[in-house]
Amino acid sequence: MTRRVSILLIVLTVAVMGSGATSGVLLGRLTAPRAEAAARTPATTAPPGSPVPTPGRGGNANVGAPANTLPLRITARVAGRSETGLTVRFDASEPVTATVQWGAGSAVGQTVPAGTGRSGSAKLTFSTTGQITAQVQARAADGRVASSNTVVGRRLVRQVVLQVIHATLRFPARDRAGVVTSFMGASTTPIQPTTAGPVASARPYGFRPVVVTPETTSAILQLLVSHHPAGGSPQTGGARLLVPLPGRGAETMSFSEDVTGVAITLDLRVIATLG
Repeated sequence: MTRRVSILLIVLTVAVMGSGATSGVLLGRLTAPRAEAAARTPATTAPPGSPVPTPGRGGNANVGAPANTLPLRITARVAGRSETGLTVRFDASEPVTATVQWGAGSAVGQTVPAGTGRSGSAKLTFSTTGQITAQVQARAADGRVASSNTVVGRRLVRQVVLQVIHATLRFPARDRAGVVTSFMGASTTPIQPTTAGPVASARPYGFRPVVVTPETTSAILQLLVSHHPAGGSPQTGGARLLVPLPGRGAETMSFSEDVTGVAITLDLRVIATLG
């Protein structure tokens, strides 16, 4: 082999070796970032016993709200009394929708709304003077229900008493006269029909107490007058006096009437009590 040929072979060998090294370096640079990235990414392993998250809306885990297991408590009481009934009030441990179930005499199982919220009240209207019972039924927003204690009560009852302070009859001296008075089912004769004139008076008296309904605002005082003129025939006549009844307390009034020749003057007092 000549010298020129030997030199050419050496040059080619060096070129081939250099080309292979360069290719190896480039290949290493292209593949190294993937390996390095994999090495930099830490492996995440959930601790033993940890729950597995469930993807939800927005990528967050859905956490269910626990059901309310607290007991629903409600109490009831009579908050007011009137002539027309009772007011029952409730107080609850949380907002509720409430009704009052009550019974009075033959009226049993009636229901009245009592409102919504932590407290409320209902007006029970009835006419009986006897005792009624009531209980509040409540329902929370999540469906839990509860019943209150039972309350008992009566409505206010108004009684009226009519008192006759003065009763006077005026008629001729030789005549005789008397009067019978009646009020709400009771009657009395304060001046006998044989009383001589010219003036006949009665001592103060009163009628028995009478229970009246809330709608009663007046009552009739009935007068029956007898007059026996001297030398004449007996005469009888009547009059009806409208007596106003107060809601509570006392009122006084006076009346004057002329019946069959007899002048009648009455001074009255009406007393009304609630209880």
